Amino acid sequence: MRFIKACAIAGLAAACGPLPDIPAAPVSVSDDVPYPEFVPLDQVALESVEAEKRAEETSQDVAERVAVLRGRAARLRSVQAQ
Repeated sequence: MRFIKACAIAGLAAACGPLPDIPAAPVSVSDDVPYPEFVPLDQVALESVEAEKRAEETSQDVAERVAVLRGRAARLRSVQAQ
């Protein structure tokens, strides 16, 4: 019970302290900014499918590049061993 009272008193004492002076962020609202355009969810989903296809193509390109570099490294090792 003493612990709960001590925590309550400490919490109240901390809450009574002065608040830090935080400047407000500058906000510039302009009428020149166009309202965001709403797009159908199907269109957004289509874009994500296209992005996944590009990611798969990129990972295939990287895998091919890794194979080429490993082959080159093996050839260089065999030349150095001779």
